[in-house]
Amino acid sequence: MNSTVNVKYLLQKYKSQFDEAQATVVNTKSARHDIYVEMEISTQTLREQQMRALKRWQEEMNEKCAAKGEEAILVTNNVDLEGPPVGFRFISDRFFNDPADYSPVDQNELKCECRGRACRSSVDCCPQLNHSMPAYDVFGRLVPEHKGPIFECSDLCKCSKTCVNRQLQNGRQVTLELLRAQSPYQWTVRTLRDLKKGTFVTEIVGEVLDLHEAAHRLASYGPKHAVTNLLELRYSDGRPRYALDKTLYGNIANFIQHSCEPNLEMRLVYSEMHEEAAPRLALFSVCDIPAHSLLTIDFRPDPAHYDDSEIKRLKKSGLDFVLCNCSANRCRRVLWVDSKK
Repeated sequence: MNSTVNVKYLLQKYKSQFDEAQATVVNTKSARHDIYVEMEISTQTLREQQMRALKRWQEEMNEKCAAKGEEAILVTNNVDLEGPPVGFRFISDRFFNDPADYSPVDQNELKCECRGRACRSSVDCCPQLNHSMPAYDVFGRLVPEHKGPIFECSDLCKCSKTCVNRQLQNGRQVTLELLRAQSPYQWTVRTLRDLKKGTFVTEIVGEVLDLHEAAHRLASYGPKHAVTNLLELRYSDGRPRYALDKTLYGNIANFIQHSCEPNLEMRLVYSEMHEEAAPRLALFSVCDIPAHSLLTIDFRPDPAHYDDSEIKRLKKSGLDFVLCNCSANRCRRVLWVDSKK
């Protein structure tokens, strides 16, 4: 295990021990290995504190997951002394930063007359009533031919809660692991079981903001952070109305890393009345994923690829842009370019 201590609150707690050990070396001219002995003892203590903190964090997350009927999360860190993310709050559902800003918009009600679990074979279910097609097959997996937003059944529908057209609202049914990785040191997510193509994995949740607050936070965060943490929510015609900020509030989706060759895709899902401007963000597998594989998502899908000369041109242009370091074989090298300047 890497002995680098990178948890500020733990370092502060044991800083006096390090200071004392250092003073011993300076004042008594002790051999250099003396301070290494002191450091090793403190590192072991930090490791014990870290493991207790991670265990509490895992239990707190799983308590909320169980309340929603979701599968458990395993937390593993065998590479450094990082503890739970400071300031991060695990939540099960998104919430509006200011509920007064949420003004419902007109759209067809998500309300079908299907009985039991007949939605898959119905021609008058919520997808068809919203000029779409059923998104899921009989196993609840996303069908390859489905494009565009997904219209799930709602509480107004007469079908069963186990209806196949309720994948997102029934919660995450995949056991996942929060895994601390090296090179670079960061939290990642991997599946603990095989996933078939089209499987619903999890929802992205966080704070829903109006565009004014979203612009303020963008200026505060800067593009490098905002590009993967501040996501626009749009009307069906593409106009933005809200943004989802997953910086301080979120779930396990917050720790899924970006890749230009992802094994997950993000889809817009409607599962309530009057939320055309605030779709939910669901993650589905785009291929069969073996157990213990890391999960990745492309936060800014773009067909453009940039070579060295194009990156040099961007640097001279004065445009804001964010480089990509995902290391995928077909990495685009540039994750985002501000085209508004």
